Amino acid sequence: MTRIALKARFRSHRPTGMQRYALELSSRFAAYLDPLVPERPLKGPSGHLWEQLYLPAAVGGRLLWSPNNTGPLAVAKQVCTIHDLIPLDHPEWFSRKFSQWYRWLLPRLAKRVRQIIAISEFTKCRIVELLGVPPEKIAVIPNGVNARFSPRPAGEMGAARAAL
Repeated sequence: MTRIALKARFRSHRPTGMQRYALELSSRFAAYLDPLVPERPLKGPSGHLWEQLYLPAAVGGRLLWSPNNTGPLAVAKQVCTIHDLIPLDHPEWFSRKFSQWYRWLLPRLAKRVRQIIAISEFTKCRIVELLGVPPEKIAVIPNGVNARFSPRPAGEMGAARAAL
């Protein structure tokens, strides 16, 4: 079986929401993934250049999973997870260059990739409305919860309630 190429630039970033999602899923699907990681941490324009120029050649015709909102335009055989469209909905929360880049990139990427994973029905609706993507191209797969967040025994819960 051919392994799936994974855009793993997230590994060099502090794990916040999207990075946590990618870390958790990539660890669970590690047997099927071939992570593509930059040689050093890349942020801003250098990260986008790596993504758009280096990554397509490194994929080598395999299926690429881009788990963090963006991916290379040159790779159509790609599944991209889109968590939200905040740079489009609230450009004032970001630098002007960042917002402009996403406003240019996301519509083109969404139309080009083979499949989009949206983390909620709301995100799917925003992708359809703002990016003009047919709804059948988008699969909604809600985020999961780490196993450490599991039901606790009744006694432990009672003790926690009493302490609080």
